[in-house]
Amino acid sequence: MTFSPTTGVSAVRSGTPVVVTWSNPSGTVWNDVWRQTEGDPSGPSGRGVCIGSVLAATVTFTDAGAPANKRVRYRVYAGKGPRSSIEWSDDTNTSPTAWVSVAAVSAPVGVVAKRVGSDIVLSWSSPSAAFTTGAVVQDSVDGSTWSTVASPSGAGMVTYTHTGASQTITHRYRVQLTATGLPSSVYSATSNVVGVVAAPNPPTGLTVAGGAFDPGVASTFTWVHNAADTTDQSGFEIQYRLTGAGSWTSAGVTVSAVSAKTFAAATFTVGTYEWQVRTKGLHASYSAWSASALFTVSRAPVAGLVMANPWPSSVVTGAGTYYQADGVGLAEVSWTVETTTGQLLAQASGQSLTPVFPVTVTNGSSFVVKLAVRSTAGVWSPQVQATLPVSFAKPIAPTVTATPDVGAGLVQVGLNNPGGSPAAVSVDILRDGVVIATVAPGGSWTDRLPPLGRTVTYTAVATSALPSVSDPSAAVVVNATGPGTGVRLNAGDGFELAAQVAMNPNIDWSEGPRRESREYRGRRFETFYTSAVEEDTAGTLTGHVYAVDLGALRAVVAYRGRAWLRDPDGRSFEVHLGRLQYPAGAASWMLVPVSIQITRTG
Repeated sequence: MTFSPTTGVSAVRSGTPVVVTWSNPSGTVWNDVWRQTEGDPSGPSGRGVCIGSVLAATVTFTDAGAPANKRVRYRVYAGKGPRSSIEWSDDTNTSPTAWVSVAAVSAPVGVVAKRVGSDIVLSWSSPSAAFTTGAVVQDSVDGSTWSTVASPSGAGMVTYTHTGASQTITHRYRVQLTATGLPSSVYSATSNVVGVVAAPNPPTGLTVAGGAFDPGVASTFTWVHNAADTTDQSGFEIQYRLTGAGSWTSAGVTVSAVSAKTFAAATFTVGTYEWQVRTKGLHASYSAWSASALFTVSRAPVAGLVMANPWPSSVVTGAGTYYQADGVGLAEVSWTVETTTGQLLAQASGQSLTPVFPVTVTNGSSFVVKLAVRSTAGVWSPQVQATLPVSFAKPIAPTVTATPDVGAGLVQVGLNNPGGSPAAVSVDILRDGVVIATVAPGGSWTDRLPPLGRTVTYTAVATSALPSVSDPSAAVVVNATGPGTGVRLNAGDGFELAAQVAMNPNIDWSEGPRRESREYRGRRFETFYTSAVEEDTAGTLTGHVYAVDLGALRAVVAYRGRAWLRDPDGRSFEVHLGRLQYPAGAASWMLVPVSIQITRTG
C-alpha cells in the first residue's frame, strides 16, 4: 500500500555538503532520502541510492558525501506504521528535486598560449566543463602583475582568443572558470610565455624519407620548425650541394606552413649530398640555416629469382640474385613465402640469397616467393615475385617379403628397393597400415610382436631426399604364428626377450584402474602411473610352460621395463608383469605350472 508523498522537497548546496529539506504528510513516521547522480541510472526506477533514513520530526538531511564536480538530485519518501510493516510513498507520487551542482568549480588545467597571426589563442582542459558557464582570462608581462583581458561567457569553455595581442611585449596567461550559482575556481597555473615576435630558431630533425633514394624517383625532405615566438611556420628555403662542393644550390623560397618538400624525380644525380633548411614564422626574417644533414642518391639495385619452375621438392630453398649498376654491395635481403591466397608461410632477412625456409609444400600445390634487396648505400630494390607450382617425382615403391617364424612368434620382413630417380633414402614398414619401423633401403626388420592366430598385412613406403614419398608397395599377407594356442610374452628394449605359456593358458581379469607407462629422457625404464579409468586391467595368467622354457620366462618377468602380451585370439597389448610363481623343483618336470600377475598398461 502506498502512502501520501512528501512536499516542498528542496536541495541547496552549503559549501561542499548539500542540505535537503521537505514537509511530511500527517501520520509520517520515517523518511528515506535517495540521491541520484547525473548520468547514473542505478537503483530502482533510476532513483539512485538510499543515503539515509531519519525520523519524521527531522525533515532535514545533510548529504556530506555528494560526489564532487557532479550534479545530483534527491527524492524523500514518507512512510507510516511500524518499521516491520511500513507503508511508503512511491515513485509515482514522489518527485525529485532540481539538479544541484556539488562542490566548487575546478581550475582549468594545462593552459597553453600560441600566437596565430596578430592574435594569441589560449586552450586548456576543464574538469568541470559539464557545468561551467564562463571564464576570466588574465594577462601578465612579468608573471607578477596581472590584468583582466576578458570575461567571456559560454558553457564548458576550453579556449579563448586574445585578439590583437601586442607583438612587442611578452605575454603569459592564467584562467579562472565560473559557473552559475557556484563559487568560481581558483586561477590556473600560468601558461607558457609568448615572446616578442622574432625570427625562428634554426630548424632541427632534418630527414630524407628512407635516408637514400634512386635518382629516378621523387623524394620527400622533412624538418622541425622551431618557433621563438610560438608562431607557426609560414615559409621555408632549402639549399643543397654535393659533399665537399663549394657552392650551394637553392631550391627557392616556398610559402607554406608544412615542414616538408618533395623533389621531383631526376632532380639529383648519383652522389652523397648535404642539405640545409631555414624557416620563417610571423616575423619578417628567416631563421639561421639549420645544421647540415646528409643524404645519398644511388641507383636502386635489382633483385632476381632463379628458382626452378615447377618447384621439384617439398622443401623450399630460396635462390636469388643481386645486381647494382655502380657496383655498390649487398647489405640486406627480404624474403617472403606465401600461399597463393596470401597466407604467410615464412620470412627471412639478413644477407643470404639462398635461405632454406622452414616450410613443407605438398605435391600439386603452389606457393608464392618474394624478394627485395638493399644496397649498402641504403636503397631498396623493387620487390620481385614468382608463383611456383610444386611437382616432384616419387621414388619407386619397394618390394616387401615377409617370412613367419611360427616357433618364435615373429616375422622377418625384408625389402628390395629398385633403382631410379629420385632414390630412396629411407623406408617405412607398415603392419596392418601402421608404421612399425623405419629402415634403410634394402634393409630388413624383425617384427617381434605380430598378433597371434590371424593374418597380418605388411607394406612399405619409400622416402627420397627431396623429400618425396613413393606409392605403397604391394601387400604381403601372412599368418605370423599358425593356429597356436599359447600366450606369448615379450620384454626388453626391442622386445627381444621372449617366452610362451604354451599349454592351457588362462587369464583371470578383474576390474581396476588402468596403469599407464611413460618414458622420460635420461631414464632407461618407464615410469608407471595409475589413471582414473576403470576397466579389466588387473589379472592373473596361469598355464604350463615346458621346463626348458622356464629360464626364458623368468628373464621376461624379471625385466624391469615394459612388456607385451599376445593371446591366441589376436589380442595384443602392453602389460606390466608382476610375481611369477611355480612349484619348487618343477624345473625337472616336463611341464611346469606357472602363475604370473599381470597389469594392463596400454
